[in-house]
Amino acid sequence: MAKQLTKIISIVLLALLESSLCALSQSQVTYPVQPVVIAAEMPKSVGIFGMVWLHVTVEDGLVVDVHAIRGLPDLVSAATANVKTWRMAEQRRAEFDVTYRYIQRTRQGCDQDYNDTLILDLPSYVEVATAFDRGFIYHCDPAMMQPAEIPFNVKELSGSVTCRNCSGKTNTSQIRVEAQLQGTPGSPIHTVMTGPDGRFRFNLPNGKYFVRTSDVDYMSATASVNVDPGAPATSRVELVVDKVGDSRRDPGATVDGAALPTYPETARASEIQGDVLIAVKTDGERVLNAQPISGPRELAAAAIENVKSWKFWSNDSHELSVTYRYRLTHPCGANDSEVVIANFPSEIEVRGCR
Repeated sequence: MAKQLTKIISIVLLALLESSLCALSQSQVTYPVQPVVIAAEMPKSVGIFGMVWLHVTVEDGLVVDVHAIRGLPDLVSAATANVKTWRMAEQRRAEFDVTYRYIQRTRQGCDQDYNDTLILDLPSYVEVATAFDRGFIYHCDPAMMQPAEIPFNVKELSGSVTCRNCSGKTNTSQIRVEAQLQGTPGSPIHTVMTGPDGRFRFNLPNGKYFVRTSDVDYMSATASVNVDPGAPATSRVELVVDKVGDSRRDPGATVDGAALPTYPETARASEIQGDVLIAVKTDGERVLNAQPISGPRELAAAAIENVKSWKFWSNDSHELSVTYRYRLTHPCGANDSEVVIANFPSEIEVRGCR
């Protein structure tokens, strides 16, 4: 009798255990760890370099909280502002970490391309590669691109700014002057303002510097200056600026803002891939006209819609060709997020799942 009772109790306990495990497994059914980003503003460079780690909370398709884990304050501010533009496909609440990496893109000799290069593997990784010397227009000397050693001693560098063709503005006071070590991406940018007489003064570590002016009314004047420990106590540089006019060099079409490109859902479902070539005309600030030249029509509409969201830094009108490359590169699974690689203004690649 006791053996039968023990057997019955064992069977009951086993049944209860299986029922508990089943209920537990059902309660642990979870959504994907990371939500899918369906819309976002493209991130922008901020002139300094480093990495930012953010902890993001989303709910009802929106970013509801952003906590900075680590990073320089200016970079944290820029990354936080960008991540708050994200819109999610799901309405559920979720938390995840995202890394923003701000780096300096090496210029090829003296090219005039000031566009950023972006890599977006949302929602986990964003990379912004900033064009060297973006925003400054000058006559470049390839010899000035040679590496320089990081110095330790400090000496004074003084100079003055004069205007060669001034007609309205008679003095060169309150013009921003910057100095940065040559050949050391990410090195600090030292900044001063000219005085009433157009003069300025830096206290700089020894080394070879780019010294340049920055003023909305004038072309940037740039000089290469060697702050040498063997030189006199004070080094000097003279910068001559020209009023912006017909002699200004055109830096090309520089994209300063854009919406996030996405893979068209109907094209993805039909596994349509390909390149879309678009002829674009701008007025210097926005796209006036965009016409498809070649490519699958199922992809062309999405490409044209995205290119029309572009905003430009230059005030000069341009005509350019833009290629959108749509690729289905990975199997769809728990996380169907797309990868975007933007080499503005010539090429945009969108990688989706199939």
